[in-house]
Amino acid sequence: QQVGTPSVAGAFAAIADLREIGPYAFGYMMAAKVSTGFVAEIGTMKITDEVDALDVMGMDSLVYLCTTRLLGTLIVLPFVFAIALVVCYLGSFISVVVQLQQVSAGGYFELFWKFQSPQDYLFSGIKTIAMATFVVLVGCYYGYRVRGGP
Repeated sequence: QQVGTPSVAGAFAAIADLREIGPYAFGYMMAAKVSTGFVAEIGTMKITDEVDALDVMGMDSLVYLCTTRLLGTLIVLPFVFAIALVVCYLGSFISVVVQLQQVSAGGYFELFWKFQSPQDYLFSGIKTIAMATFVVLVGCYYGYRVRGGP
């Protein structure tokens, strides 16, 4: 407080939320919810011989099961990530302006929007898509390679 750091909270929130916290938190959520669901779903299909039935019909089960999930994730991902960024921004605003009450809403938003650029959104989106793709592929891999029973 003595050196004026509360007044630049909007700049810190803008840089941290968009570049780092948003994509990484989104990646963790994707791993926790989406990837574990894919492991459970494909693993159950593997154990109950549904994957073998696809192979018997002449379909490449690995390509069919994994590419459809990856494509579905990539279609939905931009919309879900946009909502996640809005929630992240709202959470930062509430914690800095409403809870701590160290800076005004106008001062917060002035620096918040000044320290963002379209390139930041692009790089954040690329980082998020890369993490989500990796998470989905890992979930599909472990679900497809499951052995044993329930």
